Amino acid sequence: MAVSLLDARKNAGIKQKFVAESLGVTPGTVCRWEKGQAIPKYGFIRLMAQMYGIEPGEIFLPKR
Repeated sequence: MAVSLLDARKNAGIKQKFVAESLGVTPGTVCRWEKGQAIPKYGFIRLMAQMYGIEPGEIFLPKR
């Protein structure tokens, strides 16, 4: 089942700031990814999926 980046993060109980610090990006960047205003590179998707305890293929990226 596909899940959005926002829902995946919230389901994992992880704060946006933690994700940003772990990936070396700003919280604003993570916010833009979650809103579909920007698309993260696959490496970031893979790392976020690992943090959230899901497979990268389960992440749904909204259309811009």
